[in-house]
Amino acid sequence: MARLSFGLASGMGSAALETLGSSITALIASRGNVGLAEFVLLVRGILSPAGHAAWTAIVTATLWRERVHHGHARLTRATLGAYLLALALHTLWDTFQIMSSVTRVDWLGIEVLTALVTLSSVTLLARRYREAGRQAVAAASAARGSQRSGSAS
Repeated sequence: MARLSFGLASGMGSAALETLGSSITALIASRGNVGLAEFVLLVRGILSPAGHAAWTAIVTATLWRERVHHGHARLTRATLGAYLLALALHTLWDTFQIMSSVTRVDWLGIEVLTALVTLSSVTLLARRYREAGRQAVAAASAARGSQRSGSAS
């Protein structure tokens, strides 16, 4: 579980910095429209942490899982796959964020797509969380089993 927490915390920091950068960019691009900057902060403040935290936690959990499995840190297909998945989801997120929209309907469509990327990211994170829980239970059972067999001798 620690590996997920570490990844979540790192992702939240990344989300905060990127959200602030986006709002400053919106403020400058709109020639001082504070309302637009506030709107960017609101939308990204709601959606961005879920995506960034999930992407970083997925990669971190996979890195640590592979380290435990192989006994040392190494680049595996699973690690590379997790990284590429996070990269692809973040690219989709950024692509939807930079699309210019003319009407509110266009904007709504882009935000729905962004929300879908975020939802899939959180779903993948939930899978990793359940996997980490199963691994923790299995490790605790194995430890209890080895203690019993050790005390019987």
